[in-house]
Amino acid sequence: MTTGEYVLFILPEPVLDDSNWDFQLLKSVSRRLGVRAVAVGRGRVRWRGSYIAPLINLDPVKLRGFRDLIHYTLYNVIYLIYAVRLLIKEGRPTLLISLDSYRFFLAYILLSNLRVRKIAWWGGDPFKFLPARSPILRPLKPLLSLMTITIGKTAEALVTTDSESATVLSKVIGRKLHRIASILNIEPFLAKERRERHDGKLRVVYSGRISEEKNLELLVEACSYVKGCELVLTGYVESSPYLNRLKRLAGKNGTRLTYLGFLPIEELADLYTRCHVAVLTSKSGEGTPGFLITSLAAGLPFVGPAIGDIPQLVNGYGIIFSHPITGERLAQLITEVAERRWSMEEMREYVKRIQSRSVWTWLSLVKILLKR
Repeated sequence: MTTGEYVLFILPEPVLDDSNWDFQLLKSVSRRLGVRAVAVGRGRVRWRGSYIAPLINLDPVKLRGFRDLIHYTLYNVIYLIYAVRLLIKEGRPTLLISLDSYRFFLAYILLSNLRVRKIAWWGGDPFKFLPARSPILRPLKPLLSLMTITIGKTAEALVTTDSESATVLSKVIGRKLHRIASILNIEPFLAKERRERHDGKLRVVYSGRISEEKNLELLVEACSYVKGCELVLTGYVESSPYLNRLKRLAGKNGTRLTYLGFLPIEELADLYTRCHVAVLTSKSGEGTPGFLITSLAAGLPFVGPAIGDIPQLVNGYGIIFSHPITGERLAQLITEVAERRWSMEEMREYVKRIQSRSVWTWLSLVKILLKR
């Protein structure tokens, strides 16, 4: 197998638009370093030279029985076939950048004997995150730990986006570990102008995965204490029963709740212009939330928990709280943030500096590895 002059990206999910930070990284490497980028992933990717396995909508955290496990195993076999097809046609890549913690091990097995320099990215702590959420995978915790150590010992570099992962992985990986914030397409949010409150309503927005670990019941309860408040949710629904539970809770508490589904980036940017406060209520599992970055880029002040890198990223453009917190107290914080005057220009300049630093750090690391 010959060596191809390209960087191979292992993508974790369908890249539907420019809001995905992994797609932004792929384009940055290709355009700024002048290196050809090839991607393998799920669903559809708007990128030339992509090898995309059929999308099977089954998240490993939802595995409940052996039928699901067999289904998921077959999916990964299909994924591996597409990866082999890519290698046969394109040759051995110069560098592998995996942005998928689950599929990376497959790529690692495939490429381990091909002398390919590798970067693995973990979106969360592999020692506790996956086993805790998936009952059938909980017994595999020792294997996941071994997998992490193996990858860490052999990869040229590992990148994580959050402090929790860095704390755990640094004990195993040491100097190979790099912490770099997520890269997002913030241009659509920077281009929009916020609309002033003129109808007496206070619109609170949450954008992201609609799932139990996001602790959205607290947000629904808090909004019931805020006069004239409308809660707007948007994003991927991991569990329909959970969304229905939120709607029932909103009806019981008298909260005006609107769910808009998963929005393309331009529509999301338009939505932010009609909102006044961005709120995140997770208890754990957050590193550098894209929701926080895009909110500040749109000039939206942020209310969020003191977990992960959120306190440092907010940088005074909002209020940080600690769990446990009552819905009534959270409502007071939301009202306080909404009534304060914020400088949209300062927020946006701050976010642009963060993103520029992240892109530069990523590209510097890739450039170093390509020269080795």
